[in-house]
Amino acid sequence: MPVHILTTEDLWEFKTELLGEIKELLNENQAKVIKKEWLKSTQVMNMLNISSGTLRSLRRRGILSFTKIGGLIFYDAEQIEKILMDNLVKNSNQKKMNYIKHLNAVFQQFSKDWRLNPSHVSLYMALFQYWNMNRFPKSFLVDREETMSFSKIGSRTTYHRCMANLNDWKY
Repeated sequence: MPVHILTTEDLWEFKTELLGEIKELLNENQAKVIKKEWLKSTQVMNMLNISSGTLRSLRRRGILSFTKIGGLIFYDAEQIEKILMDNLVKNSNQKKMNYIKHLNAVFQQFSKDWRLNPSHVSLYMALFQYWNMNRFPKSFLVDREETMSFSKIGSRTTYHRCMANLNDWKY
């Protein structure tokens, strides 16, 4: 078996080569690390044009995941972008909504319906406002507390009764 004699020069050369290779590996791995962008609650509310109550509802329902550090809540910007793209409504297939005609027709119907009271009408108008703000999708999310506030309904019982009535009566 041949004998190899190592000199200090050989060791220094080996060290230099090894450190160079380690630096290359670290640089490659740093290029692969994707830095996540985190948004605060106020940024998300502004981005989606929603209230704090609606944002809280999206968290509670598991639609938006979040990270909480102390009293601050952060959201993954990439996830919000994905949710927006997944719920994108294509305008080419969507019929244009004439909300004036719609409101005129619904008020005509209200005037003939003896079952309705002011709570039903104000709840319908609050829901119509949500529908309008969301550009008239087939379905949309509402926050109960915010809807109650919009419609000036102070009782959850009244809110749930009117919501069920409007649904049952096909409004």
